[in-house]
Amino acid sequence: HTLFWAMAVAAVLVLCGIILGIRARETQPAQQVPTVRALVAGLANRQVALTLLVTVVIFVAGTSVISYLSAVVQQAGLHEHFSLILLIFGVGSLLGGVLGGWLTDRFAHIWLARWAMLAFALALALLGVAAGIPGALGLVGGSVLLWTASAWIATIAQQYRIIALAPERAQLNLSLNSSSIYIGQGFGGMLGGAIISGQPAQAIPLVAAGVVVLALAMTSRYETIQRK
Repeated sequence: HTLFWAMAVAAVLVLCGIILGIRARETQPAQQVPTVRALVAGLANRQVALTLLVTVVIFVAGTSVISYLSAVVQQAGLHEHFSLILLIFGVGSLLGGVLGGWLTDRFAHIWLARWAMLAFALALALLGVAAGIPGALGLVGGSVLLWTASAWIATIAQQYRIIALAPERAQLNLSLNSSSIYIGQGFGGMLGGAIISGQPAQAIPLVAAGVVVLALAMTSRYETIQRK
């Protein structure tokens, strides 16, 4: 019961913060709302469109595995350790978010995205292999940690590229990037469902690894951003 009360208090605090934020924005001058035409105009830039498409493919791969991660873990005979796997998933996501920003400030985003995608693909392939080995908790946990960390690093590198390609419309293009993420998540769930309907669960991360390799191959068409 203590946990539920803590969650209720946190929810109330968040609600109060949202209300205060809305009131603060209402006191500010109204800003011009961008039109749909202005929003999608960024797709006229082929490099922006390509980068967004790569983001879609990345999230198709990741979401297909996330949606059926419990089935993958169960196939490995580790259903009693699923909570631990979820904890590792969260730690990997946090680690990837922190490292992604730090690495993007220090290395070329194109190469960072490519190396992260390579690690992403290898982690998913390893997860698929580990799912077929009963009781391989260390292998499953390690692959999930590498998967989530590398996926977030790749995502942050992609976001950096979106901003650098057209700094003057960074907010609009980031909105398109968010839409790309949601599209990828939708198709990812469909892909996972299609695979598991006729194949064992371990086939999902194996196929997803191939999808990430496709995204990696698509980055070969990336052009270097000219610094001004």
